[in-house]
Amino acid sequence: MVRTHVDDLKVSCKAFNEIKQVIDQLQDIYKEITVHKGDEHDYLGMIMTHDREQGYVKINMMKYIEGTIETFLEEEPDQKLKQVLTPATNNLFRTRNDECDKLSKKRAGTFHATVAKLLFVAKRARPDILLAVSFLTTRVKQPDMDDWNKLIRILSYLKGTMDYCLTITCTDIMKLVWYIDGSYASHTDMKGQSGAVLVTGDCTVLFRSNKQKINTQSSTETELIVVDDALPTIQWTKNFMLEQGYDLETEIMEDNQSTMLLMKNGRLSSGKRTKHFDIRYFYVKDLIDRGIISISHGSTETKFYMKRRIRLQDPWVCILTAG
Repeated sequence: MVRTHVDDLKVSCKAFNEIKQVIDQLQDIYKEITVHKGDEHDYLGMIMTHDREQGYVKINMMKYIEGTIETFLEEEPDQKLKQVLTPATNNLFRTRNDECDKLSKKRAGTFHATVAKLLFVAKRARPDILLAVSFLTTRVKQPDMDDWNKLIRILSYLKGTMDYCLTITCTDIMKLVWYIDGSYASHTDMKGQSGAVLVTGDCTVLFRSNKQKINTQSSTETELIVVDDALPTIQWTKNFMLEQGYDLETEIMEDNQSTMLLMKNGRLSSGKRTKHFDIRYFYVKDLIDRGIISISHGSTETKFYMKRRIRLQDPWVCILTAG
């Protein structure tokens, strides 16, 4: 498996001879390349430490986070970062718009650049800030002081938890289980928030949280959009694992019974209230019929068991994917 980012490659394989062949081929073409081997790697700001005896890998982005905070404070030397316990408050989705002063052009640029860096961190090693950062990405065009204070809170939280790292294990891989949830009309423009988490074996390996692109008229439609948004990643993950030698069943956990009926039955269960649904949201029915994915009911309480599935150092931390 070769992971590429511009001219940075991460090559992994069960047999080292295969890796050496790739290295030799690259050296034949490019002559001088830097090769780093071992159980610890620095790749795109991620320090990956493999423990063969314990069977886990830790992904630490402390240096990247430190650099992000230092750059921010260089541009905002009077800004103080106080210790906080969470990356956001219950007011995350609330905006004041016209009631709040807009940021200056310089500060708005700092806001945009910092949010982009935090999104890079959140998607790779710090899912605990993903929801908060995802929201701020929707505010980069015309940020105000309220948005600025929310950014300060995330940075303050990261400063106090810089040593947290994502721990991933590779045991008891039996199936791919996706926990999917949608938050109806969470944003001020009444669009919803989508959240999805992939659990396999003893840990969580993928997570996403994003604002939905269209407005919906019910929580049922919101949940359908969440599934549709996640389907490309769901299918890619199944195919990727197949290439690694794991032919795994894919299961989607859904807590909305009406959504489950629509996904399983498509238009057959649709009435006057659901005729406005776009046909692409019933693509999932085709995947179910073909046996590519399955749908199971997971209660709202069940979803919170994941707070022990995403491990950031010690203790376990829960990712809030949908409000």
